[in-house]
Amino acid sequence: VVFIDTENGNSISGDIQLVGGNGDSNSQMGLAFNATDTLLYVGCGTNIHVIDVSNGLQSKVINNSDDASSYNASVLAYSPEGKLAVSQGNDFRIWDVSGDDLTSGELYATYSTPVTALLFNKTGKRLLSGSNDGIVTLWNTQYTTPTQINSFNHSDTRSVTGIDINTNEDMLAVRYNTNGSGEIIIYAFIDY
Repeated sequence: VVFIDTENGNSISGDIQLVGGNGDSNSQMGLAFNATDTLLYVGCGTNIHVIDVSNGLQSKVINNSDDASSYNASVLAYSPEGKLAVSQGNDFRIWDVSGDDLTSGELYATYSTPVTALLFNKTGKRLLSGSNDGIVTLWNTQYTTPTQINSFNHSDTRSVTGIDINTNEDMLAVRYNTNGSGEIIIYAFIDY
């Protein structure tokens, strides 16, 4: 990880070498800023590195796995309430990262294919997840036990590669990929 001044292109901090829990420094990395933009969470292997944006230094490492053979932390999403959603292959976990003591990641859901997209709404009470089989699911995250509100599948042959909600939270954009060809579909988002 390198911090660069976009005005002059100079490096603000030295390179931070991230190593995953499985010892792999080249693992797919998920990224998410916290709500105040002071911390950057970086998934690398089974670890989540917490980078202090003010000085470019690593402040913590969260082990996202009970065993080193787990899937990489490849997709991250941060909520305004201090929760971090992390995908690990076919499942995802929710971590409470609002304080200094990290609450262990609770398993939220398991899919039949890898989770490829995660997004909290602006209140942090809803979470959207997308997966390799084209399914988009809406979750209620305001209670201790998560509940699925709704899910839909536009096509079995497409994988979800990105999701976003507009500011009014009445439209949902989903980016699909089929054999290298992309498509973006915008849905009216009524059942929210």
